[in-house]
Amino acid sequence: AMHGIDDAVNGLIILDIDMNSDAAKKGITKGDVIVDINQRNVQSVKQAQSIIAKAKQNGRDKVLLLINNQANITFVAVKLKAPENEKQKAE
Repeated sequence: AMHGIDDAVNGLIILDIDMNSDAAKKGITKGDVIVDINQRNVQSVKQAQSIIAKAKQNGRDKVLLLINNQANITFVAVKLKAPENEKQKAE
């Protein structure tokens, strides 16, 4: 098993995390596994990006991650960063 993670675990291993990100503040760390995003199983970075892009298109500012970190499996709601070049839409 790579990174000491059970081969039965499907998902994306977090290899690097921005310490200032909402995810890091919620306790997600390197080596955690993202099992699914918004209750859709993820096997590739591409899949993850498309689920996140879809959430943004739908006006969502958060995604729900299912995180597996050896000790336990938890749901974490993570805020999405607004694209830098996109001005906030007027209410």
